Amino acid sequence: RQTTRTVQDVASGVKNFTAMSIENRRQVYSVLAHLLRPAPPMLPHAEVRTLVRFLEEGAQTDDLLPWVLGSVQSLLKAGSTTCQEEWPRIFDMLLRMRSGEECDAVSVDTTMDELAVICSRTRRQLYEEHLSSRLGELLLGADVELWEERCSKRNVLETLLRNAGSAAAEHVASLVPVLARQTCPEDASVPARIDLLGLTHFMLTEEEPSLTEAMREQAPAFMCDVLIPNCTWRAGQSNNKIRKGGMVCMHSMLARRLIPASALNAAFSDLLPILKSALDDAFSPDNRMIACLILSCTLSELQAEISGEQLREVYPELLKRLDDSNDKIRVAVCEALAMFFKCLPPKWSRSLFEYILRTLFVHLDDPNIEIQQGIYAVLESAVHQDYTTFMNEARAATAKSSHPRQCEELGRLAQSLRAASADEEDAEELVMD
Repeated sequence: RQTTRTVQDVASGVKNFTAMSIENRRQVYSVLAHLLRPAPPMLPHAEVRTLVRFLEEGAQTDDLLPWVLGSVQSLLKAGSTTCQEEWPRIFDMLLRMRSGEECDAVSVDTTMDELAVICSRTRRQLYEEHLSSRLGELLLGADVELWEERCSKRNVLETLLRNAGSAAAEHVASLVPVLARQTCPEDASVPARIDLLGLTHFMLTEEEPSLTEAMREQAPAFMCDVLIPNCTWRAGQSNNKIRKGGMVCMHSMLARRLIPASALNAAFSDLLPILKSALDDAFSPDNRMIACLILSCTLSELQAEISGEQLREVYPELLKRLDDSNDKIRVAVCEALAMFFKCLPPKWSRSLFEYILRTLFVHLDDPNIEIQQGIYAVLESAVHQDYTTFMNEARAATAKSSHPRQCEELGRLAQSLRAASADEEDAEELVMD
C-alpha cells in the first residue's frame, strides 16, 4: 500500500521521491519488475542498456540482490532478443547472485537458462564464454594484492570455474599465483583460505580430461605454492581445519597421480615435516589418517626415486602409528608399511631391518583380526628384502608368538624364496660358463 501511494504521488507530481534507504530502494526495484511486463512493442535496445546500467548499480549491494533478480527476470521477458547485445553485463549480475547466498540458486539458474535461450546458447556456453572474456579482468593484480574479506571476486571466481568445464583448463597456469596469494597463511582470512582450498580440491578431482592435464602440468606449483604452506602447522582450531583441507587436496593430487615423481621428490624435504607433525597430532584422528594415506601414496610414487636416508626418517613415524588408538589408522599404516618395503634399496641397514621385523612380529599377535591380516601382508612384503635375516626373525618370533603357525608360514615363505633365488643364481652361472 505504501509503495502504491508513493508511486501515485510521484506520478501526479505531488512530491519528488529519492530512494535513499535500503527499503525504499527495494520498493523501486519491485515497482520496476512490475512495470517490465511483456507487451508490444518490444523494449528498444537503448532502454535495455539504460535499465541494465541501473540494475548494475543495485547489484553492487548484497541486500538488494533478490529484488534486482526480480527486475532482471522481468527485463528478459520484456526485452527478449533485444537483450542479446547486453548479455555479458546481465550475466555478470546473475553470476554475482549465483555466487552468494542472498538469492535462491535455482531461481538464478533458471534465469541464466532464459538468458541462454535468448542468446541461442546453453548455460554452460555462457559460463565458458564469460570465463574466457572476463577472467583476466577478474584476476588482475590478485597475485599481489589481497582481496578484501567482503569482496565478491572470490565467490565469483569459484562459481565461474566450477561451471565452465573444459574452458577452465587454459587458465590454470594463471590461477596458481592468484590462489597462492589469496590463501597465504600470513594475512589471508580463514573463510578465504577454506573457500579457495575447496576450489583447488574441485579442480584436482574434476574428471574433465583437459582440466586434468592442465592440473598435471601445474601440480608441482600447486604443491609448493598453495598446498604445503596451508598444510604447515599453526595454532588454532580454524588453522587445523585448513590444514586438514590442504592435506585432503594433497592426497587427491597423489591418488590421481597428477604430480611426477621427480617433482614430488624435490618437495619431499618440505613435505616430510608436515606429515610427521600430522601423524603425531593427538587431537585430530582425521589428520593422522590423511597423513598415513599421503605417505602411502608418496612412497608408491617415489619407489625409484626415494633414497635410503629418506626412508630412515620415514620408518619411525610409521611404526609409532601401529600403536594408534584408532584401529582404522592402524590398518591404513599397514598399507603404508607394505609400500615402505617396496621402496627399500638392496643391502639397506640390517640392524634397522631386524628392529622393524621384531616390531611387526609383536603386532602380529594383535587381538584385532583386521590388524593381524594387515601386519601379515606387511611381513609378506618385507620378506624379499633379506631372506636370511627374515628367517631368523621369524624363527625367534615363533617361540614367543600367540600365533606361531603364522610365524612358521612366513619363515617357510622366506626359506622357499631363498632356495628359488639360489637356483636362479646357479642357473645364471651355468649360462655364463
